[in-house]
Amino acid sequence: MSSSQTRFLGIDLGTGSLKLGIVDGEGVERASASVAYALETPQPGWAEIAVDRWWGALVEACSRLPESERAAVRAIGFSGQMHGVVLTDEAGRALRPAMLWPDTRAHALLDAWPDDAEHAQPNPVAPGMAGPLLRWVLQNEPPIAQAARWALQPKDWLRVALGGAFVADPSDACATALAAPDGAWDFALIERLGLPARWFAPLAGSSEASGTLSGAAAQALGLPAGIVLATGAGDTPCAALGSGLADDGDALLTTGTGGQIIVTARSIPPARRGLHRYRSATGGWYTMAAMQNVGVALEAARGWLSYDWACAYADAFAAPPSETLAFLPYLSGERSPWLDPAARGG
Repeated sequence: MSSSQTRFLGIDLGTGSLKLGIVDGEGVERASASVAYALETPQPGWAEIAVDRWWGALVEACSRLPESERAAVRAIGFSGQMHGVVLTDEAGRALRPAMLWPDTRAHALLDAWPDDAEHAQPNPVAPGMAGPLLRWVLQNEPPIAQAARWALQPKDWLRVALGGAFVADPSDACATALAAPDGAWDFALIERLGLPARWFAPLAGSSEASGTLSGAAAQALGLPAGIVLATGAGDTPCAALGSGLADDGDALLTTGTGGQIIVTARSIPPARRGLHRYRSATGGWYTMAAMQNVGVALEAARGWLSYDWACAYADAFAAPPSETLAFLPYLSGERSPWLDPAARGG
């Protein structure tokens, strides 16, 4: 099969939707599809979703892709929302709904990550990161904590559900508040927090092969069984890679559910208060300032005004900026430049 006939499937497991893209060996997009879903807030400050909804969205999105394109897919790559966590049993079956990055239930447990002159944090720690969330589970849901074998990042759970290996990658691990900035698990910290070391999957490079598509998953998705599954990476480093950022000082602004401004670097950036420094999908680094709410606030306003996106953008950019009206989108706290989960908008 020539490069123009070979296909590769990319899966982006986002906060508000799952997106698929098929490209050929020349990098030309051949087909795409997406399915939206909503988070669940069973209590104030919580952000969860049943992983069955992710799976259902994947099956539905795949059904929208042409059969001929799906049949030619030879490998699958993954991009996923960062920070949240899925607790599973030995086989990868979720034991509770996934807890996601906007979640603030663990705000009172951040004392385990002191941030002062004597104990400077290598990266800011937010309550929706895997570390604080797992500490909350340990204290509040002991039966689930005891039954859990793995604590997986969202995209890693999806890869396992497709038949892939139980692994994590440095670009995701470094943003859990349980690893060094280079992504290596900090087992001394994990032990101090009382978290079981068994929960944390071994690391693999983002572009490494980490299993193959199972027969059952292939049948559900209309894809060839046995095709290679890449490890994958977090959505922000994937966006940087896909946007062509490669040199020191390249920058990218993204507006997903949240928003990020990142600047790439070839070596580890210096620590700066309020800013994150993480591993890229290719082994480099980036510095990031992250806002908790961007796309989620835009989507709410778009719905209130009954706009479609094209008209919303056209009208917004056609009007001069207001000198008297401002919107502070702190709907679920804020992360940069001041980490304050209690911040509220206006």
